[in-house]
Amino acid sequence: MAARGTMIAVLMLLAPACDGRATPLRARGRPPRAGALTRTGGGPPPPPRLSLRQHALAGAFARAVAQSCVHPLNVAKTTLQTANGPAALRAMTSGGLFSMATWRHLSRGLGAQALLSMPNGAINFCVMEGTRRFICSVAPRGGALIDATTAAAGTAVATVVSLPQSILNDRIMGGAHQNLVEALRAVGWRGLYPRTAWTAALCAKVPAYAVNWAAYQGLRRSLSRKGKKLGARADVLVGACAASASVCLMIPLDTVKVRMTTGNLGGVAYRNVADAIRTMLREEGAFCFYRGLPPRLLSVVPMIAIQFATYEFAKRRLPALEARLAELVRTPVVAEASQEKLAAI
Repeated sequence: MAARGTMIAVLMLLAPACDGRATPLRARGRPPRAGALTRTGGGPPPPPRLSLRQHALAGAFARAVAQSCVHPLNVAKTTLQTANGPAALRAMTSGGLFSMATWRHLSRGLGAQALLSMPNGAINFCVMEGTRRFICSVAPRGGALIDATTAAAGTAVATVVSLPQSILNDRIMGGAHQNLVEALRAVGWRGLYPRTAWTAALCAKVPAYAVNWAAYQGLRRSLSRKGKKLGARADVLVGACAASASVCLMIPLDTVKVRMTTGNLGGVAYRNVADAIRTMLREEGAFCFYRGLPPRLLSVVPMIAIQFATYEFAKRRLPALEARLAELVRTPVVAEASQEKLAAI
């Protein structure tokens, strides 16, 4: 028990240093220098450390909100990235951009997207935070490398949910199926984890999210060092900048991933990632890898900005919200117990 308590105490001391908070260590026999921030005074107290469960709740909420907000743009992007994408998108919007028929097409799969986004976001952010705490307990100084590693780990583990989400939603958004139940019946449970599509998803998602999260956290640390206040507006702007760089770098891999998850929706079937790249280069040229870049930027940049800002917002508000809910639950119980005591008297 003593060893366990010592280990927990060491981890609690190391984690704040890895968070980038100002927690200077007092040298033996030396008083802290003037102006240094400590936990007992000299500045505002650090925010409470959240549990992994709270990080999962914040991640689920943030991912569902963000992907629901930009879902129509994701439909347009996914349609463009299929083999017959331009023609399919023109047919989809033939009634005019603001017609009910167009928006009915652009909103297909919204329910499935919101539903499957929640476990995806919960697993992703929970694993990210758990990995960060483990790495920081061993090597507190890592900066961008720690950020990239934690994002890669969270994204890789979350493919257990995000891959079926991509397969089902890409087929619904591409027009192959009308809803989640129909897509699931057609694909089957075994079809949710095809080896080739999983390889493509890992190749596309892991480096993209690693670059994205590392850039986001690096920009936030830079602003914090300059004394800038990090609020919702700053989180949105920083997330948008990080997402723009990541999308421009990773759009070819995302296009290959969409081709693999949609199967032969455009009339072309690929054996693996290498075969998809060769076939696309030979038959469509290099431009096909960037055909979805404009809608990808329009969808991913605001989605990441909204997701990161919502995640930070949820982290700030969740402790107070849970305390309030606990108080509301506890109050009727206390009142009922008091009434029982009065009745007994």
